[in-house]
Amino acid sequence: MRLLLDHEPQRPGEDEVETALRLLARVIPAYLRAFDLVLADALYAKAPFFNFLLACGKTR
Repeated sequence: MRLLLDHEPQRPGEDEVETALRLLARVIPAYLRAFDLVLADALYAKAPFFNFLLACGKTR
């Protein structure tokens, strides 16, 4: 089942990861128990993205 929780436009000069972090910063507190998994491609395999998710309690 797919469920669109929110969306976020990419701002000029901003990369995709920054946009995703801003979106997740808004979505995770609003829908804390709506999902257990955040799926992303290799572009997101960087410390800031993982550290953000860990800080939000998405550790599984």
